[in-house]
Amino acid sequence: MGFISVEAVICDSDGIILDFQAKKIHGSFSPFMAECLGLREGLLFAKDCGICIQIAEFHSSGLALLYAVKLIEWLIVLLLLCLF
Repeated sequence: MGFISVEAVICDSDGIILDFQAKKIHGSFSPFMAECLGLREGLLFAKDCGICIQIAEFHSSGLALLYAVKLIEWLIVLLLLCLF
């Protein structure tokens, strides 16, 4: 069984690092799902730290524009899950 590594870095508006996290998630995931899981973990990490996130971004050269609409839908779902 494979795994993905996810890293989350929380910065303030000046780009100063406030906190960070790295973890492994075991399983086999598509590049799109790996990015979604990474974003989810980052948002949950920020929530656990009591930090209000205004901008969430990720960096991947593996995602095609074809996934853009799907990603927006997932982001909305993930944000709603983090709020409740």
